[in-house]
Formats: sequence, C-alpha cells, structure tokens
Amino acid sequence: MKKLIFSVIVLAAATFSAYAAGPSAATTADAKIKVVTPLTLTKDVDLNFGSIAVGSAVATAILTPAATTVASISGDGTLLTSSETRTAAKFTAEGQADSNFAITIPGTVSVVADGFSATPMTLTTSCSETGSAGAYTSALEGSSKTFYIGGSLAIAGGQATGSYKGTIDVTVNYN
Repeated sequence: MKKLIFSVIVLAAATFSAYAAGPSAATTADAKIKVVTPLTLTKDVDLNFGSIAVGSAVATAILTPAATTVASISGDGTLLTSSETRTAAKFTAEGQADSNFAITIPGTVSVVADGFSATPMTLTTSCSETGSAGAYTSALEGSSKTFYIGGSLAIAGGQATGSYKGTIDVTVNYN
C-alpha cells in the first residue's frame, strides 16, 4: 500500500509540474542590414550677388535659388553691370540611387566686411528644394542631385563700400 501511495504521489507531482510549466514555443529572427553608398556633398559654385550700389536708404538684393538665377533689388540700390556673374550657390549631393535626403542650411547668415570694419549684413537663405526655414528635402535622381541656394540680402543705407562675405553651412543626411 505504501508503494502504491508513493507511486501516486510521484505520478501526481510529475503531472502537476508538466502542467505548471505550460506549453513552450520557440522561433527565430533574421538579422539583416543593407549597406548603402555614403552621401557626399560638393560645392560647385559660390553664392555671388555681384556689385551693388546703395544709396542713403535700405536696399534688399535677391538672388533666386536656380541654375539660371534671377537677380533683383528693391529700395535704394542698383545692381551694377560688371564682369562678375551673379550666381546662386550650386551643390551636388551623391549617394545611394533614388534615396531621399534632407538638406539643412541656416535660415540666416551674417555677411561681414572682408578685411575692414563695417556693420554686418544679414543674408536670409532660400533653397531650390521643398521646405523652408533652413530645412529642405529632396531625392537623388539616379545617384546624384544638384540643388541651389539663393537668398535676400538687406543692405543698410550708407553701408561702407568694400567686399563682404559670409559662410553658408550646408549639411545633407539620408531620410
């Protein structure tokens, strides 16, 4: 009888532990990665407003962000005809074919006197791609994409004569 009770207890314990653990399941997952061509950026042409004559009141010069840029001026200023070509800044992004990417540029850039003391001017940037306020998006056409940066430059009346320059920091990243 003791053997029978002992056998029933062992059988019950084995059955209980099997049901307590419950059914088990297992599966696997693949680990994948796609390595793509790094995104690069080349400056092809600088932004150049050319020569501008400014009177005693404020003038605003504008260059459109396009391959064939259009220059205009409002206020007390004149776009001078010179040997300088007015150009939007031109950049070429290259990378993984047909990929989307973001373009980041500052909304404004300080344009300062080159080698002399004068009041800085503010360049408000614009881009040929979709977006605004310094954040734009585009897509590589094949493995490259050319885009342009233009802007408007507020010039104070009586601004000191001379050459001025600023730096437009341009960054591209895959989306």
